Amino acid sequence: MSYQWQGPWQPMRPSDEQPPHSAPVLGRGRHLNPRDGACLMEYVSFLSGGPFTDTPACTDRLVAIVAILANDNVAGPRRRELIRYAPALAAAGPRTDRERVMTLIAVLDVAARYSGSTEITRLRRRAERRLVRLTRRPGRTGWKARLDEAVWLPGTARRSLESAVAALAVLPPDHRDKALIAMLDAALARPSSVRTSGRTPAPRSHAVAG
Repeated sequence: MSYQWQGPWQPMRPSDEQPPHSAPVLGRGRHLNPRDGACLMEYVSFLSGGPFTDTPACTDRLVAIVAILANDNVAGPRRRELIRYAPALAAAGPRTDRERVMTLIAVLDVAARYSGSTEITRLRRRAERRLVRLTRRPGRTGWKARLDEAVWLPGTARRSLESAVAALAVLPPDHRDKALIAMLDAALARPSSVRTSGRTPAPRSHAVAG
């Protein structure tokens, strides 16, 4: 069974609007209130006018995890550039369980392309297997389905993303930052489908990934 992307992958083009003067300054980690600063997702919640949190309801939780990891791992001088992603993140509403897995696969593909990590390839294959299972059970509902997604998202999905980010840590800072931002682009590019074949093409090294 195979799934195809509808057209070539294209990075998002976030708004270049300047942040309001009252907006918090981006920093790593969680913050108690905007006066102390904000991570990228807390910044999104601030602009959206909702509760100050790194999990605002306007953004899909898997996309939010990618945004948080990008925020916490880019070099300090590059972090402010992430502000331009706030409008796109605020509009990245909840996705279906299949869409989340396809998003995870797309993000892992980017990380593999930059890092050349075989561990990321293994994680991608595991995500592929989940996608196949979900495809064989379309329209699944009920508490078992909700519980499965509730466990997978902060568990397997988040650990896979954290492992991908860890694989990028050995790259030169500029390549690492480019990879993290490309992962965020991939997370925001809402997929309609993705190829699964049981095998993933050998990822390229960061020397040819830029």
